[in-house]
Amino acid sequence: GRILPGMTLKVYLFQALLWFCPVCFSALLAFNLEAPNLWPYLRLLLGAALNFSFGLSLELLHCVVAQRGKTEEGVARGRMAWCLDDEDVDFRRLFTPQVMDLLLPRRRFLLALCSCLLSAALGAVTAQVLAPQQLANDLQLDQTSAYVVSGWVFLTAGMAHFGLHAQPAPEVNGTSST
Repeated sequence: GRILPGMTLKVYLFQALLWFCPVCFSALLAFNLEAPNLWPYLRLLLGAALNFSFGLSLELLHCVVAQRGKTEEGVARGRMAWCLDDEDVDFRRLFTPQVMDLLLPRRRFLLALCSCLLSAALGAVTAQVLAPQQLANDLQLDQTSAYVVSGWVFLTAGMAHFGLHAQPAPEVNGTSST
């Protein structure tokens, strides 16, 4: 996430939701759907569906906020938004075009769809493979070790999901805001 001067608690909470939601979707499926009589690929399909819908909802949120910004602020303000410095963004309202542009990247439809599909694939694989019972059987681990390994890999998957959805910092992105 980003830490900038003037950020409010709701902006930090939004960044935390970007990080935790995909991880929680996959972890809840992996930890709670371990009944042996269930269809073996139920976690896989549910993980893909939940993570795809999460990514798609973020893209739709960004589009709605950007469209609302065009109608509220006018086209001239939209043209000047590209030259805003990170410190000039007003963080008092979370759902403004400037804040959303800072937190979520603007993408073309095909790139957004690819990002959602990658998120779905990552969520499906983590929900299916990282179930502690299955992990313990596959790697011949005791139950406690399986939970520890599963937890660490879920955290790593969360970082990958965050990179798929959130706007990277200018230092990582290769662009500068000044």
